[in-house]
Amino acid sequence: MRVPYEDWIGSGCSFLTFIPGMTGMLLYYRGLRETKASYATIAELFFPATAVFLNWVFLDKAITLTQIFGAFMIYATVLILSFPFKPSARTQTRLRTSGSGGFD
Repeated sequence: MRVPYEDWIGSGCSFLTFIPGMTGMLLYYRGLRETKASYATIAELFFPATAVFLNWVFLDKAITLTQIFGAFMIYATVLILSFPFKPSARTQTRLRTSGSGGFD
C-alpha cells in the first residue's frame, strides 16, 4: 500500500519533526542543566563525526576520505580548544601597555 505524497508530507513529516525532534531537544536541554557548558560544547562538537562513525558501524555506510579528513579536523580542533589559553608574558605586557585592549 502506497501512501500519497501529500498525506506523507502532512502526517509523516510532522511526526518526524515533532516527536523525535522535541524529545531530543528536551533531553538535550535537561542535560545542559546538569552539565558544565564547556563539557557540553566539546561533546556537541563530536556529534557530526560520531554520526558518521555510527552510520559506518550499524548501517554499513562507506566512509569517504573527505569524511575522515573532516573528523580529524574536528578532533584536532577539540583537542586544541580543550587546553586553557595562557598568553605569553610578551602578549600580557603589550595588552597592559597599549591601553586599547591590544587592538592597535
